[in-house]
Amino acid sequence: KTRARFDAIARRGLIPMVGREAEIERLTGLFSEVAAPTIATISGPPGIGKSRLLHDFRDQNDARILLGQCNPATAQIPYKPFAEVISAAAGTGPEEDGATTLAALSKVVTSDAPIDDLALLFATDRDSPATGEDLVRLRAAIVATLASMFQQQATIAVIEDAHWMDSASANLLNSLFDSRAAQETTPWALLLTHRPEFSPSWLGHGSVHRLHLDPLTRAQTKLLATRHLSDRDLSPSLNDFIYEKAEGVPLFAEEILRFLTAKDLLRGGPDGVHR
Repeated sequence: KTRARFDAIARRGLIPMVGREAEIERLTGLFSEVAAPTIATISGPPGIGKSRLLHDFRDQNDARILLGQCNPATAQIPYKPFAEVISAAAGTGPEEDGATTLAALSKVVTSDAPIDDLALLFATDRDSPATGEDLVRLRAAIVATLASMFQQQATIAVIEDAHWMDSASANLLNSLFDSRAAQETTPWALLLTHRPEFSPSWLGHGSVHRLHLDPLTRAQTKLLATRHLSDRDLSPSLNDFIYEKAEGVPLFAEEILRFLTAKDLLRGGPDGVHR
């Protein structure tokens, strides 16, 4: 999973982010005071820094941020990322059963949202199969519960790797745009990350704020490498090597540096660190 991979990197220690100052500033501005529906997306290929940008944005934001994750293993589970967002609001994790999550949720959602109708969201394979009517009620309950959460306090729902989103969740997002007039008084705040191939029809809607992460420049790659090497300067040849191999992808650049460091292949010199 993308989240698991990033968490593993974070445990090793993160260096200051490079080359995403404008994107952080834009996200901060978009979500500083959400009074109307606000939806933003962060796109880019694997390793370009979507999770890292999200990590730094979360650190700098005072709002409650609730995270839902899409991945290939759950792409056939209806509303999976929204189940994770709602569980995060309840303060429960994947090890908790549905009854525990709904009980916890009832204490933090103070409106008349139909929380009991969310039971199907946390059903197991042992439960009775859902009918079409059940799924209609479930989607309405998800929308009502999220709307209540957004109205109660400053909240941003984040869905990572939306390119692996299940069809039910995708249809729910489409419905938000179909019924936008009915949602104008609800301060929806949604932030999605995805790869470039993700292209739902609503992505072109005028109200969607789209951020695309470009590869780092040669100078930015050098700055990233210098920070990774505890501010030791790079020789031009090492900088060229890293830039050409990583093609401006931060994750690849850092992995190259980790490999060279672990294998003790870097040496100091008059023009900087070199191989």
